[in-house]
Amino acid sequence: MNTRNVWFFGLLAGALVSAGLILGVWLGRDSVEMMPGLLFGYGSSVLACGILVYGLRSMDRTTKLRMPSLALAGMGMSALAASIYTISWMLYLRISGYDFAEHYLRVVEHQLLQKGRSSEEIAHRMAEISAQMADYDKPLVQAMLTFSEVFPIFLIAVLAASYFISKKELKKTQASAK
Repeated sequence: MNTRNVWFFGLLAGALVSAGLILGVWLGRDSVEMMPGLLFGYGSSVLACGILVYGLRSMDRTTKLRMPSLALAGMGMSALAASIYTISWMLYLRISGYDFAEHYLRVVEHQLLQKGRSSEEIAHRMAEISAQMADYDKPLVQAMLTFSEVFPIFLIAVLAASYFISKKELKKTQASAK
């Protein structure tokens, strides 16, 4: 397995998804609308998945890895990209002083008001969310939640890609053997 490719594509995907997250949050930091941030976040996640898949395909072309090794390389790239994303987010929160929990509460309150919910219903929902967000300031909880935002998506993408890449190569090998 070419570990240089794992590092390169993992770091590249992690940098891209981190930049999309931070840019989206920065643009929407004073807004009660989440759409701009979501567009940057999801868009950069899709592009990062594309980079990871391209990295697997590149490794397949150069080293002719098969399913188990290709999947393992993909998992490594995914873990690296998700780790970069997590570290970037946690550093951004500490350096910028951005209070994600407070901003999220304002966004939810605005959405409930837009939907015409009663003040009792809004107060109840805000109390629920406040209780859920109480542990978000703990670094370990924050790291686990942040990592789990993107890692499963990356993992599914690379496992599916490694399966289809290996299957395609296996068909080519079988066809040339006949």
